[in-house]
Amino acid sequence: MRRITRTTMCKRVWKWCHKPIKRQACDADDIVNYLFGTFVAPMLDRCDNSAVLGEPLFYYLELLYLAHAVLDTLDHLVAQGRMSAQSRGGFLAELVDLFAGYPRIQAMYRADLYAMGHDMLASVPSGDTAAWREFFMFAPMMQKGGLFTWLEEQGVAQLVRDEVESEYDFSSYAEATYEVVNA
Repeated sequence: MRRITRTTMCKRVWKWCHKPIKRQACDADDIVNYLFGTFVAPMLDRCDNSAVLGEPLFYYLELLYLAHAVLDTLDHLVAQGRMSAQSRGGFLAELVDLFAGYPRIQAMYRADLYAMGHDMLASVPSGDTAAWREFFMFAPMMQKGGLFTWLEEQGVAQLVRDEVESEYDFSSYAEATYEVVNA
């Protein structure tokens, strides 16, 4: 049973681990490689689990968390002078291009990121995309595997329906029954 929205879940997970990741990112010699190892590699492992479980909507959540965590980290790095705004713009340009040709996914993705504090609609991003192309090496696999088509044709509608129809039950942990044993 779902207990929180997808954007709340992403923000909550990131809040638990953002400080050490940002601190380590500031010290990384190759920031893009660090971010890939920190975010993309584990995401791909979790996506394998999603495939085994037959839960394709988890892919969307993984991609949403990836964007939120990386954008927050990049904002921190820019503020600390460890990365240029141009490099951040390159990531954002590649991110915007991720769902090119899939308008329903792109609209939901942008709206979800906006709800988490990332305005991707303010301007057309530009920047050095070369450093980020390998970071998004997973995108062609997801596209060719049919994930983006499925999300476009069925997944977005399922996510919307889930949001509308979900009952959020915050008390189910209290439903446990306990057997009293007489000693």
